[in-house]
Amino acid sequence: MIAERESLAFPQLALSSAAAAGIAVLCVLPPVLHFITGPLGPLIGGAIVGTRRRLLAREGLLVGLGMGLIFGAIAILGVALASQWSPGLISSGSPFGLSAAWLIPVLIWAYVSLLGCSGAIIGGYLGRREAASRTEP
Repeated sequence: MIAERESLAFPQLALSSAAAAGIAVLCVLPPVLHFITGPLGPLIGGAIVGTRRRLLAREGLLVGLGMGLIFGAIAILGVALASQWSPGLISSGSPFGLSAAWLIPVLIWAYVSLLGCSGAIIGGYLGRREAASRTEP
């Protein structure tokens, strides 16, 4: 039997998302290993936070989406600054007046959210299962 507990409040989920995003950023730092740990950083960050907080599935989903929002907001800021300070750098060849560069934040949000959710849900399941195995005689 998997251990049950109360749901986390929004501030706790927001802090968990920020912690997981921080872990994902730290995964890019190790030399040579960053080729492996960098792209898997959201999965690793979500799994660590999910295991430590013993997240439920819906909480894992919210933590992953929060991670995606953090990274997506940073990407939006980057594209906006690049288009503001270097107007010729990002051209608008679209009939709608938007550059294809604005797809970058959407792709980053989707990638980080998918991996973050997966890691947090799997980590939460494993954390609750471990807690249940400790309490059983």
